[in-house]
Amino acid sequence: MLFSRIVYENASFNRSFSVESNLNHMNFLVKTLEECKVISKDELLAIIFTDINNFPKGYLTKTELRQKLIEISSNKAVERKYNQRNYLFNMCERLSGIYINNDKNEMSLNPYLFDKKEKYKGRDAYLQRLYKIALMNEYMEKYNSNKPKCSLEHRAYPVLIASHIKPFASCNEIEAFDKDNGLLLSKNMDSLFDLGYITFNNDGTIITSVELDDDVREYLNLFKLETSLLNNKRQKYIQFHRQNVFRQNKLSN
Repeated sequence: MLFSRIVYENASFNRSFSVESNLNHMNFLVKTLEECKVISKDELLAIIFTDINNFPKGYLTKTELRQKLIEISSNKAVERKYNQRNYLFNMCERLSGIYINNDKNEMSLNPYLFDKKEKYKGRDAYLQRLYKIALMNEYMEKYNSNKPKCSLEHRAYPVLIASHIKPFASCNEIEAFDKDNGLLLSKNMDSLFDLGYITFNNDGTIITSVELDDDVREYLNLFKLETSLLNNKRQKYIQFHRQNVFRQNKLSN
C-alpha cells in the first residue's frame, strides 16, 4: 500500500523532461482508466505526450486518447518514449488495484474485464495485511489514538480482527479488500458478527439475535458503532449483513 500510495501521489511521467512537472500524472492516468475502463500499452504513449494542463477535468476520454495517438503518430520523438512507456506499464503491474493483461498489453482497474472466467479464489495474504492496516489507521486517525482498538469496545486488545461486513466468500475482488467493507473488532465481537449473532442499524446501534442469552444481549447493547465510521459505502455493506447474515428474521435490539 505504501509503494502504491507514493507512486499515486508523487509520480510524474515527465522526470526525463528538462522542466520537472509538479502535476500528479499518476492521478491523471488513474482517472483516465476510470473513464476509459481499459487502456492499451500504445495509449499510454498518448498520455505521456499529453499536456494535462489542457485537461482541467483531470482525464482523457477514449476519443481524446485515440485522437492523441493519431496526432503523435508522425512525431519522431515517439520512438524515444518507448522505454518510458514500457517502464510505466511494468510499474503499473506492481500497483495494487491496477490489473494487467499481458497477452493484449492492456490495463484496467477492473480485473473482470479481462477474464470473466477467472474467479477470485482465496485471500491474498499481502492484500489482507494492507486491508487490516487500513482499518487500524482509520481507527487511530478518527479517534486520535496512538494505537488501534476494537471499534465497538474501544480497547487495545493484543489481537484485533479485520472483520468483513459483507462476508469474504460473497465478495468480488474489489469488495474483498475494500476498507469500507471492514470493521476492526476484538476476537469475541468478530465471532459474534461473523456468525450473525449481532449486526447494526444505520445509526450504528447494535442489533442482537434472540438466539443469544438475555444477559449476553444486555451486555452487547452497551455498545454501538460511532456514526463517524458509517459512511455511505459502509452502510450499504452493513445493510447486506443485516439482510443476509444476521441470524433471525425479526430484528431485536
